This record gives sequence, structure tokens and C-alpha cells, in this order.
Amino acid sequence: MSCKFQVAKNGTLTAGLWIDGATSKTVLIRVSGPAQTPYVAPGTVLMPDPRLKVFDAADQLIAANAGWGGNSQIAAAAQAVYAFAFTNPASADSAVLITLPPDGYTVQASSATGTTRPTLLEVYELP
Repeated sequence: MSCKFQVAKNGTLTAGLWIDGATSKTVLIRVSGPAQTPYVAPGTVLMPDPRLKVFDAADQLIAANAGWGGNSQIAAAAQAVYAFAFTNPASADSAVLITLPPDGYTVQASSATGTTRPTLLEVYELP
């Protein structure tokens, strides 16, 4: 699995994701803003409402999330890959847990309200 990132002028962070080999892989994809607050310098203003979209190689939307909602499978997957925890189920941080066949994918992170602030886009392959 490999990734490449690019930030567009409109504030959308785009990552290219490739699943190689002959076997599907389960990945955890997260976009965080509020959950990062304990880990950044005081006064840093992060994206308050990151949303996440996953597109296949044909540019078809295959997954989306705007607010992870305390999903127990996402929390367990984050723990399995040693990612920092999303502790507030009501936060606007977003995540999807998805099994993808070998191919290319695009992941987009942006603000639900158009805010252009720092955010973190993470992609983890589950064991």
C-alpha cells in the first residue's frame, strides 16, 4: 500500500492510495481536527468539521463520513494500529473502515463548512 498527498487551493487535501498485490486489504482512513487538540501547540486552530470521501479509480464515491459517531469498530481498528484515540463520540472527526481490492483510490479531506484550517489525514492498513 502506498499514498501520495496534495493540497488544492480550495483547501481540500487529496491523497492517492494504491492497494497492490492480489489480495484485498482492510484500511482505516481518518480525518481529524478536534481530536488533535491535545497534541498541538496552544492557540493552534484546527479544522473543526473535517469530512472524508473515498473514490475508486473510476472516480465513483465509494465511502464517506462526516462525524465518526463513536463507532466501536473504528475505535477498535484505531487501537489495533496504535493510532491516537478519538475519545469524543460527538466530535466532528471523520473515519471509515473499508476493505478495498487491489486498485487505485482517491481520498479527500475537506471542511463541511468550507473552513481552511489544518487537519490530519491518516491511512492505516489493518493487520
